[in-house]
Amino acid sequence: MEGNRMLRAIAVHWLAILLASPVVSELFYEVSWQVQGDSGFSAPNAICNADGAVQALVVCEGNTGVVCLDLSGERLWDYAMEPPVTAAPAVADLDGDGAEDIVAADAKGTVIALSSKGGLLWRACVPGRVEADSCPAIADLDDDGRPEVLVGDVTGALSCLAHDGSLRWRFIGEGSQMGPPLVADIYDAPGREVIVTSHDSHIYALDAHGRWLWDLHCADDLFPNSTPLLADVDGDDVPELYVGGGLHHFYRVDLENHRIALAENVYLHINNCISASDIDGDGKDEVVFGVKGVNVFCYADGGMAWQQSFSHSGFYASPAFLDLDGDPELEILLHSIRGDVHALNPDGSEFFSAKAPCAPLLAPLLGDLDGDGLVEAVITNPGATAGGGLMAWIELGVPFREDPRNRLVFAGNRARTCRPKGTRAWPLLPTPKALAANGEATLACEKGVFVVLGGTNTYRAAVVNPTERRLAVLMRLTNHEGAATEIVRHVRSAAERVSFTFPSDSQGEYARETRLVDADSMECFDTHTASARYDGAPMDAAHLQNLFAHIDALIADWERTNAPCAASAKRELAAYRGTASAAPDTPAGLRQRVERFAALLDACASLASEGSFFAWPFCPWAYFHPRETIPAPGDTSVPADVALCIGEYESRAFNITNASGNTLNVRVRCATAGTPLDGHVTLRRAVLVPTFRREEVADALPLVDQAGLLTIAPFETAQLWITVDAVGVPPGDYETPLELQSLEADPTMRSIPLRVTVHDLVLPRPRPLRFCLWAYDGSDLGTDKPHVLDDLVEHGCTVFFGKAPGAECNAEGRLVGPLDFTAHDENLARLHPHGCLLYPSPQGALRGQPFLSEPWRKGFVAYMRAWAAHMKELGIDYNDWALYPYDEPSTPQADTTLNLVEVATLVREADPKILVYTDPTSGTTMETVEMFTGLIDIWCPSSELLERLGPEIVPVAHDVGKEVWFYDAAGRSKTLSCLGIYRRRFWYAWNQGFTGAGWWCYAHHGDVDRWLGPNPTGDFFATVYDGPGGHVIPSKRWEIAREGVEDYEYLWMLREAVHDAEARGAAPATARALLEAMPIEIERTLHQTGRRLPLTPDSVPLYTAATERLQQARDAIVQACLALHADSTNER
Repeated sequence: MEGNRMLRAIAVHWLAILLASPVVSELFYEVSWQVQGDSGFSAPNAICNADGAVQALVVCEGNTGVVCLDLSGERLWDYAMEPPVTAAPAVADLDGDGAEDIVAADAKGTVIALSSKGGLLWRACVPGRVEADSCPAIADLDDDGRPEVLVGDVTGALSCLAHDGSLRWRFIGEGSQMGPPLVADIYDAPGREVIVTSHDSHIYALDAHGRWLWDLHCADDLFPNSTPLLADVDGDDVPELYVGGGLHHFYRVDLENHRIALAENVYLHINNCISASDIDGDGKDEVVFGVKGVNVFCYADGGMAWQQSFSHSGFYASPAFLDLDGDPELEILLHSIRGDVHALNPDGSEFFSAKAPCAPLLAPLLGDLDGDGLVEAVITNPGATAGGGLMAWIELGVPFREDPRNRLVFAGNRARTCRPKGTRAWPLLPTPKALAANGEATLACEKGVFVVLGGTNTYRAAVVNPTERRLAVLMRLTNHEGAATEIVRHVRSAAERVSFTFPSDSQGEYARETRLVDADSMECFDTHTASARYDGAPMDAAHLQNLFAHIDALIADWERTNAPCAASAKRELAAYRGTASAAPDTPAGLRQRVERFAALLDACASLASEGSFFAWPFCPWAYFHPRETIPAPGDTSVPADVALCIGEYESRAFNITNASGNTLNVRVRCATAGTPLDGHVTLRRAVLVPTFRREEVADALPLVDQAGLLTIAPFETAQLWITVDAVGVPPGDYETPLELQSLEADPTMRSIPLRVTVHDLVLPRPRPLRFCLWAYDGSDLGTDKPHVLDDLVEHGCTVFFGKAPGAECNAEGRLVGPLDFTAHDENLARLHPHGCLLYPSPQGALRGQPFLSEPWRKGFVAYMRAWAAHMKELGIDYNDWALYPYDEPSTPQADTTLNLVEVATLVREADPKILVYTDPTSGTTMETVEMFTGLIDIWCPSSELLERLGPEIVPVAHDVGKEVWFYDAAGRSKTLSCLGIYRRRFWYAWNQGFTGAGWWCYAHHGDVDRWLGPNPTGDFFATVYDGPGGHVIPSKRWEIAREGVEDYEYLWMLREAVHDAEARGAAPATARALLEAMPIEIERTLHQTGRRLPLTPDSVPLYTAATERLQQARDAIVQACLALHADSTNER
């Protein structure tokens, strides 16, 4: 650190000399000091005195917490928080003492306020983790002279805390990360409004009290960390809202009508890389934004004023605006994710560039930070992208000029409200109000008296939406102190049940309001209000006593038919009573456990009239939890009916509920020995796994153990997973018992008939769909492991990855010796029987000369010809292999795009029959597509790209390519919807005319334990888990993927049957109509189940209905195919 002081002293000395010179100093970019961080730093902030002079720097350090440094980089103090601490701190005077305070939040959702000396002022909690861009913000929302604190978190909640840390209100969206909030006086209602973006594709507008005003849903974008800004670009004295999308779009929102006025496709992420001000001094604002790729844009009155491209750059940090040359205009300072620094004039022309010591992902802090009259900058970098991360003090060498147009810090100002200091106020707009509507959509709150109890309270509502509008169901609970929680749930299907969970921890009156509003037209269809009083622990105790009495009655009824289990229930009830007596201030968790117990016993009376357990059918793809999933009294055990075509797999699930008070081992057997089903029924169990965001989801499906045992805790439920396959099974009807037996002295035995129908229809082989999961040789679950390959093949995988032959060329471009096919041929012989092979980076296999040099080009052509000749000798058809030179090319200027064009051109020269594959992703434009035209045979655009550019790129790809596939790379995959994502992918592929589909990835997880929730990779993409000895443990997502592949094969089978019939001169009108209408309807049904699995039992009916509709569709296809085949047989 002594070296830092010396560097700084030298810099200041030379700056003093420069200032004394009559020559105006020119801009430079020099590092005065830098410090390493433990897992990186957040965006920097400053603590100022009453005169505005910077006294210290404050940041959050990933593995430490809040860190305060002096202006030489020396640490003054730190305050420990739960790592990783990535959200930028906010600074403002919270308590009115004239000194600035600091607010920060951590990975556990702890929010703290600190004095400038590091002393704790208060501590609060929000529902979830607070991540990098969900920074706290400090603003006086209600104009009472005391600021509030806003904090968004990954659960989809935006919490408003009072200046003392107490909760004022909380708004909860659809369950994904909230971005930084914009706080501004926009409408004529009292107080300021809040606009916040969310990863769930919504932009929410709230009033000063956290009431929903409106929201916008951008189905083709996400907003994980997007900074909303106000600007008056057209100069009409009415502000517009500007938001940079997390995928591809730049949005302008009309605040008066709360409508999207512009959604400009800029092909890559913007997120926080956006700033607005009147940079050219014409009285109108400009919006400058960059994207993850090489481009920077300026939006002005009339549209895009200019676009600049910077090769090898990409932009996450928002542009800074300040005067760097002494003229009336502001200049633009940009830091790229590659460490490049660009200074631009207002017209976009570059006049200065430099190299930063790190690559900032968030805006630097700029200004006259040390009072010397010159501009300094503090830049930071998170450790996730650059080892330990870095903070650096930069001298820019030019005078600092105060200007209200300046933009100098992340999220607008040091309080992080996205409203820069000194920005002008606009005339207020009329506050949006809901309009009265008649009929059509209806809202029914659950029956019974509205009750509030201590702890968590869950309320439900049923929505009927016959025209399938985008409805917002809003429920708001307000306590006697005025603290409120408002939750929005959107409904798009014809009928849906929604639930709302509210905490309650203080005595007094509570008011509940529930509204049903068309989120687009603002029509209000229904409003329900109710009130209740919570009297604290005595009321909880009285409620418990009522529950106990109710359970007493249930047990008494049950005792007449099942005395042993009723006796166990009595003991469980006695334990609950004992807990309640020992703790008069009854914890809310006890009430919830007792309520669950009562619901379970209500079902036990009818489902377990004898024996220690019972089994009941369940939708395999719906939310399941051993404690939360409770049967209804009507969920009786029924036969497990499975219908398959030859070669097909099907999954079924039965829940087995332990009605005894003891831990129960239940042995499961399927008596298939000696029958055609022998070896065709597999039994597994659903296992809860933690997610990256600390949720629990029943996803992993290990086999039941050697003895076929399921261990079930007292009064809990296990899920038995049954997979039936008809691989090699002759057509016919089969029945075999599924036998369940408890390991008790007096065992309970249940028998579930497993009735299997194998239709006289064979799924098409070879498989018609190219299915790829980026599974490679190597690693513990690589394709060089025979059991891994078997698993992939069984699940329909038909695309594998080969190894390019090694070769070398000399300075004349001649190959030095023959190609080395050793690894190539071994890999090919193993994988080719199961599908086609893609060869990644074949250009990297040719060594000896610099890439794209003339000798290398000549050698590469010879290399490709020799390779193709070898394939021909082996009898490998050109359609069975393809080159995969570069992964995810994007913008026309990207190196991957330019190099792909070069390599593919050489491949065409070598042998035009060799197929070339590409998987373009975000950033791809139609210019990129034009560059690839004539060079690419297999087009595999990403789902993100298709959502943004699908209508333009798909017809071209079909026209100029031989095949069109698509892929997805959605993270946090454990909670992705089995129906809404995994199965829908295959129906989407069919409807788009694609012959291939896939996603990243099968098993890759960076050598990190796949069973972990929070993990060092920061995400989770794998589709399977690993077991001892490298065994593959499937997930529910993997099992439904196989059924999705088979859906595609069903449709293929139907289409072939229709074509055959039409070729014979028949007119299969019914089958043709089914083929044309049903795939679109089923894709829509699956889409309505949502992108992620709602982790609540209330989502089960929606999933069950969608699964039933899927089965009806399959049954209809089977009947149509059987009828067409029968007609064909009769004609012969």
